[in-house]
Amino acid sequence: MENVLKEIFKAEDFESLYRSIVDNSADFIYICDFDGNAIYLNRAAREYFRQKGIDWRKFNLLSIIHPDDIPIARESLKVEREEKQGGNLYVVRVKIDDEYRYYQINSMVIYRDGEPFAVQGIARDVGDLYRSQQELKERSRELRLLNRLSDFVMNNLGEPDKIISKAIDYVHHFLNCCAGAIYRVDWMGNSATAVKRYGFTKKLFGQIEQIKFGVNSSWFRELMDKSVLLIKNPARADFPHIDVLQRAGYSNFLLALAAHNKIPYAIILVASREKIELSSDKMRAFKAMIKQIGTGIALSTTHYELVNSRDSLRMANQLWEGTFDVVKDAIIISDRDGNIIRANRSTARILGIENKELVGKNVFEYALNWCTKCEEIFPKVLATGESYDFEVRLPSSGRHLLVTISPIYRGTDIDKVLLVVKDVTELRRMWEELAQTQKLESIGFLASGISHNFNNVLMSIMGNLYQLESALGDHISPVVKEILNSIENAVDDASETIKQLLLFARAGEFKRQKFDTSTLLKEIEFLRKAFPSNIKINFHILTDNP
Repeated sequence: MENVLKEIFKAEDFESLYRSIVDNSADFIYICDFDGNAIYLNRAAREYFRQKGIDWRKFNLLSIIHPDDIPIARESLKVEREEKQGGNLYVVRVKIDDEYRYYQINSMVIYRDGEPFAVQGIARDVGDLYRSQQELKERSRELRLLNRLSDFVMNNLGEPDKIISKAIDYVHHFLNCCAGAIYRVDWMGNSATAVKRYGFTKKLFGQIEQIKFGVNSSWFRELMDKSVLLIKNPARADFPHIDVLQRAGYSNFLLALAAHNKIPYAIILVASREKIELSSDKMRAFKAMIKQIGTGIALSTTHYELVNSRDSLRMANQLWEGTFDVVKDAIIISDRDGNIIRANRSTARILGIENKELVGKNVFEYALNWCTKCEEIFPKVLATGESYDFEVRLPSSGRHLLVTISPIYRGTDIDKVLLVVKDVTELRRMWEELAQTQKLESIGFLASGISHNFNNVLMSIMGNLYQLESALGDHISPVVKEILNSIENAVDDASETIKQLLLFARAGEFKRQKFDTSTLLKEIEFLRKAFPSNIKINFHILTDNP
């Protein structure tokens, strides 16, 4: 291992610089072979393994990566070695303090004699950021599914079978697991109608189908065993009801009952061979979806259910409005002609105009004050049906805004247009700071290489000076002695300048201390040789006033 490290850190100055940067980093920085065996760890990583009582010198880094993510890490090592890529960026789950956290790995190959022989990487904890991004994506996906399901229900009110089949399809995509439904339960006739999607069989994919079976069948009773009291006594249940059922062959069952006026008519069955973890937000959205399904069937069944379903639609609309107004980005909805229909509360904060004042105005007229490109992009959205992103600068405040213009469909036709305006000023500032930091790092690497060569030249000059002084011995004249001293001082000044350059490039802490300015002024003496004889330098220093 020591021989490998010597190959990596060949230059003494480079080793000092590199180790200083690496050991002061809070990220885990490592060097490993292509099998994942650790060769070098920085201070933060070594300290972690020390606290865990692990000898990192005998440790394989792949052993702390989540089993499902090991292929990603191995593939990265393989690609870097075989394709000789300059760098690789990927995210894996790493076991830290007995839990898996998301780490962003930035790795690159180290070469020796033109051949790859090790991998250097930086592992940064991005768990919180990754979860936030995933949560935001998941909320957006859920909202899109809810809106699409709502549109489908409204466009197919007279076809309950079609609605329940489509609803199960959406439940499947919403939870990424098997889904089915039982509805039109006829307790007197001892029968029921059912539809299934992707499941309750060994097949992962299959056509949606309807089946009939007796309610006394073992399969039906296996599912209904715990919920039969709720079905016969709906007043005791809070609908939509969601329960967890442990069943043989499945590690988890979710059973949801949709009802109107406390009368159950649709039972949504969700099966998963793995444990389903639902956050409070996802559970709320799932309940809203179940309620939408129930509402659609009710509207297709009787006029009584049609009247009562209006409350469910109103609640779903309130959920949408609440989500609409709490979003931190400015959201503006207009018709196809650009007339603004709605704007959320964040519009006032980002664009400086109250959302109520925007309603009724035209997007093109209003956007001339801050987004002239909107008039160009708007027709493209209507023509292509695609979303467009672009960045603008708000003249009034100088803040940078990311504008997204997307179509809103009603069925297969574009009915409205959505404008989302996100304030990215802070994000741009962080990117600029990151770019500046990378520039300083580049200067550091450049300075280390230059200083190595420059120091060799300076050492050669100093060596020749010493030999010259030794050769002259006692025959050296005062003038020559003065010249040699000036050269030696210039070499010392150059060496000090290199040290200051390296200190600046490392972005380390500067040591401030008092110094005698007279010493600095005396160094000007060597400049006499650089000026013509008709230019003289005179200065007077008070020795008792440093």
